[in-house]
Amino acid sequence: MNSDTVKKFASAWADLFLKNRERLVELDSVAGDGDIGLVLSDGFIKVNEALSASDQDDVGKLFYQIGKVLSVEAPSSMGTLLATGFMRGGKALKGKSEFSVNDLCVMLQNFAQAIMDMGGAKEGEKTALDSLLPGLRALSENENESPDIALAAAATAAENGFENTKNMIARHGRIAVRGEDSRSIADPGAAAVALLYEGMKQAVS
Repeated sequence: MNSDTVKKFASAWADLFLKNRERLVELDSVAGDGDIGLVLSDGFIKVNEALSASDQDDVGKLFYQIGKVLSVEAPSSMGTLLATGFMRGGKALKGKSEFSVNDLCVMLQNFAQAIMDMGGAKEGEKTALDSLLPGLRALSENENESPDIALAAAATAAENGFENTKNMIARHGRIAVRGEDSRSIADPGAAAVALLYEGMKQAVS
């Protein structure tokens, strides 16, 4: 995988977030303030435009650029978390013109750590981490497989992680005030991260 792969990621994300815009709005209208679908679809359209115009071969810098664009174009709590994740993850791959499944794991480990550092959440608390970390584990377990096989496994695990948020009590955000009543509500942040994995899967298929 190389810089063209990252650009394919960006293109797939732009398409997926636009297609899932209303679904994310609906999820976030129940669990948050309803803006996640609007903000992230607009943000990833700008990401795709920026990467399409870039001649950068350094994949770390491209992932970092994704974060920089989101920090400006996706002005919301989720947008800020994703922006911070991409920037931290991009720094971990700086200097590489090609990357493996293992390198992608390293990027996502740094991505996840940035979100944990910033939001103070951990897995099992009904957040984006509940699809991000299961997806990362599946990716790591398949790091010796081809990218298409590894990312297919990661996308499935991330989607299952999102579905599992319906069984969790929220500990963060507006929904946390509902306590036990938050248990049956799906987390929009986890849905958004599952789309990131789905986009990467589609890009290498």
